[in-house]
Amino acid sequence: MPAKHKDVLALTLGTGFGQAFALLCVPLLSRLYSPHAYGIFGVVQVTTALVSLCGTLQYQFGIVIGEADEVAPLLALCRKLTIWMTVLCAFGMLGWRVWTSGGQLTATDYAWLVTVGAVAASARQLVGESLLNRHKLYRQIGTARSLNALAMNGFALLIGLVLPNELGLSLAFAVGLLVQVGMQRQALRRAGVGPFEPVTGLQVRGVAKKYRDFPRTTFVQSFIDQLRMRVFLNLLGTGTAAPGYYGMASRIYEGPLAILSSSLTMVLTRHYAEAVREQKGLFRFTIKVVAASATLCIAISLIFVVAGDRLLPFVLGEKWRMANSYVVALIPWVVLRLVVTPLSSLPMIYRRQRMYLAMGVVYAVVVPALLYWGMRSGDPVEALAFVAKGAAAYLVLQVIWLCRLTLRAPAA
Repeated sequence: MPAKHKDVLALTLGTGFGQAFALLCVPLLSRLYSPHAYGIFGVVQVTTALVSLCGTLQYQFGIVIGEADEVAPLLALCRKLTIWMTVLCAFGMLGWRVWTSGGQLTATDYAWLVTVGAVAASARQLVGESLLNRHKLYRQIGTARSLNALAMNGFALLIGLVLPNELGLSLAFAVGLLVQVGMQRQALRRAGVGPFEPVTGLQVRGVAKKYRDFPRTTFVQSFIDQLRMRVFLNLLGTGTAAPGYYGMASRIYEGPLAILSSSLTMVLTRHYAEAVREQKGLFRFTIKVVAASATLCIAISLIFVVAGDRLLPFVLGEKWRMANSYVVALIPWVVLRLVVTPLSSLPMIYRRQRMYLAMGVVYAVVVPALLYWGMRSGDPVEALAFVAKGAAAYLVLQVIWLCRLTLRAPAA
């Protein structure tokens, strides 16, 4: 078996154990927590991901593809950014929730305050995974992800007996991230990675300048993607059960597929970088990745189309019957998203981040616009089906562009 296939398998199996446990917990969690609580938690989760990006400005990618003597300065840079982001987030979040609630904090307000710790842990988790990726410690990455899922879902089950609301879910989310960060640090210590030599401010400024395209393009792209998701949930109706149904549909349908997709992305980032340095062609390999991703996603999707109406109410409970309608509506969009994800590092490798950023900006405008137009019908499922078709058509064009990119000579 080729080395890259072994890496993907190790990462997927390691992650898959925890996700299997998470899926087994879904029937219990869906009976403890309401669609409304899941909806609010989904907004909290997206906001955490949005803010945590500011804790690294995507400089963690330099850890994966940079030179050996650049790792310590990049780690120091990410550490400083995380500290500043956490301090600003703590004061900003506390002030905002106290101001909007008039001093009378509810479970939702406390759920938002929990995000301060979750944001810092999320930023550290991004850096830890990049460092493990650089040293090809894929089994350890998978184990850390599994422990995150085990801790989060196990804690959610326990605390759900006392706090069956969005606060309980937010606390479980933070606990899972903290466990993952702790496991990453232990894995790096056992592998003999670090401690690193002290670095000077000049070295930190040097790597910040060399990799300035990451905050200028890659970070902006990721930030826009998360902001688009935040706006998307707002348009779907944060005060209704619709975001909860959408979140559950994504968890049971897109979640398992995203495990393989994210594992493939992490391994392929390094593989693409090495292939470009060695002047190897990537077009045929990329076409195979696209075909394999699409085939797997379509096969899984057919299960929900054929049996979802009977399967989901039985597994999740009658109050979640609507979740399958959301799954079916999302299929074209999810399939294309998961096809694009493994190719997302190509613009960075070929130095075409600005073009990819422009495409991302258009996508971020198009998707909420489609949802806004679709919600005029008053039916969230109908609106999502409309969005899925339009977004899928756009992503097809993006896949074609990414594949054609591999025919170009890499930038010097």
